[in-house]
Amino acid sequence: MQAFNITIIIDHKRIEIWKYSIIENIKSSPYVEGVNIINLNDECKKWTNAVYPQSTLPRLLKRKVLGMDYHALHDMNVDNIDNTVLSLFDIKHVKHDMIINLSTSKVETNNAFSAKYGIWRFFFGENNNRSSQNVGKYEYMQKQGYIRTGIIAEKFKQKSFILHEKKSGMDHVSLRSSIENILWGCSLFIPMLIERLALHGEAHLTADKSINLLKKEKIINENKVKSIPYYLTSIKRYTRQAVFRYAFDTRWMLLFSHSEDHSKEHLKTPPIHTYNRLSPPRGMFWADPFVVIKDNESYIFFEELSYKDWKGYISYIKMNADKSFTKPKKILQKDYHLSYPFIFQYEDAYYMIPESAENRTIELYKCNAFPEKWEFQKNIMQDVRACDTTLIEHNGLWWMFSVICGHDKCMNTEDLHIFYSDNPLGNNWTAHKNNPVVSDATNARPAGKIFSNNGKLYRPSQSCAAIYGKGLNINEIIELSTENYKEKKIHEDTAEWSSRVSGLHTYNHEGNLSVSDIFAY
Repeated sequence: MQAFNITIIIDHKRIEIWKYSIIENIKSSPYVEGVNIINLNDECKKWTNAVYPQSTLPRLLKRKVLGMDYHALHDMNVDNIDNTVLSLFDIKHVKHDMIINLSTSKVETNNAFSAKYGIWRFFFGENNNRSSQNVGKYEYMQKQGYIRTGIIAEKFKQKSFILHEKKSGMDHVSLRSSIENILWGCSLFIPMLIERLALHGEAHLTADKSINLLKKEKIINENKVKSIPYYLTSIKRYTRQAVFRYAFDTRWMLLFSHSEDHSKEHLKTPPIHTYNRLSPPRGMFWADPFVVIKDNESYIFFEELSYKDWKGYISYIKMNADKSFTKPKKILQKDYHLSYPFIFQYEDAYYMIPESAENRTIELYKCNAFPEKWEFQKNIMQDVRACDTTLIEHNGLWWMFSVICGHDKCMNTEDLHIFYSDNPLGNNWTAHKNNPVVSDATNARPAGKIFSNNGKLYRPSQSCAAIYGKGLNINEIIELSTENYKEKKIHEDTAEWSSRVSGLHTYNHEGNLSVSDIFAY
């Protein structure tokens, strides 16, 4: 295992907290031998929160009403870090394997700046802009669902590689929420890449990575956000959200369909717009349906939630021979939120892994008397914010897919992680070396069981761009191995068949019964 000497370049001793946390994480990394901090002392580029409106309605509501505040853009003094801060003149006297450029300045590529693994910097937006000031402003005002972010390594073998790229989700209502998600998500990139480089080597870091072909950066306008248009946009979006939720009783509801069509094309493009609705009572929602067919009887397990307490629990309904349904029956409830009741069979027994991210666990339950009696077995993982965990057996191994959030202030919709084991009930799950294997708010989060057809695997996933559960995708898994993971999107559905539908995020089928869910009124 290698350990690196790293030089970090900053604009000023006072830097944004999200950058400050990067330096702290680098210093505490077991893969880092030494850290040098170079201060450009550029007073003109000192960060100021004034680039964003401060007392905005969204921020006021979230701070005062919901008890939430945002601080990625606040500043900290690097003198608080136990590290000598050097001047630019000293760079020729320090030893480094790589240079991390956290400043907004371009670094001259002379001999003093030579490093084996190049000069790493962030980029934001389609123009590869290096500045985080005004990040997300354009995307928010244009109601774009995501912003492209990542790390470029310049002068890495005399090339410029995009080492990591992500589509970070934008909250279409709150710009501040978007900023927090983007910047705290970005704070995880560099420590992750350093670990990959140390454990798996240089070839792994650049394998299948795209090369940045831009010969000259396109500098975008860095003007401050204009407050009045921003206020009007925010108020309009909050009002619309409130009207649709409360005036029209918008909620998640189930869809179902019986079909004998098991053709390849049908599975790739499920005709969800033709499904029948199964609506919950007012003040409730039903979501995340999974199908189990046992003894020729059809059961649908799903999340049930009351707007009174906003704590989801797991219920089921049984489909009768005449295609009518029994009343929902609650089977699993905790003092924390449960959803996404993924169910699988192993050694003639049924097991369930419900989403329990609020409890920071991945929990395993065994069915002792189908369909109602489920007994807790153990925590597969704990102290982790994991959502929508999905298992599949493939090529002699069990694979666990889960979207995992690395920072509590980030959206839990963007980073898909894979683990593998020879036993789904065991304790030895190995993390895939490429985790996160998908970093994309439009396609990462699981949306149902992974299924096979004609020898191919297909993974349903959610699109969470702009809003949670905006749409549904079907991805063909091209490669699933301990060395690599590849998939390609072959279908996407954003429920645009009706103006009364604004969300769609689960798809499952078994036998001739297919189920889904929609957010509608």
